[in-house]
Amino acid sequence: MRELGREARARALARRPLTMLEVLYAAELLGIDPFEHPELMFLAEEALFLELPLGWAPVETAREPGVPEGGTYFYSSVLTLSQWLHPKLTYLVALARAYGAPDAANNEDIEKD
Repeated sequence: MRELGREARARALARRPLTMLEVLYAAELLGIDPFEHPELMFLAEEALFLELPLGWAPVETAREPGVPEGGTYFYSSVLTLSQWLHPKLTYLVALARAYGAPDAANNEDIEKD
């Protein structure tokens, strides 16, 4: 399954390589300072290619009165867990913290953007 993700990423990069601004924006979103932690920039690059892990599915919410727009949350039937934040993004933020980026974003910080 990892090979499929790598192939999809390779095809996407072949069509249009990433710009430095895209990678820097992703780093900012994750709370990674590129000057203090250049070794973590691979996480920012990975955040630009979010694929759902096995067992997760996006679920569209309907528009409700008083709510300006519907949204998408993610549900895992295996874990019986739902969350608004993409599961891979949650994982990348946790990795950034584990590798020593103390400013790695909280879920609330990412959802605001």
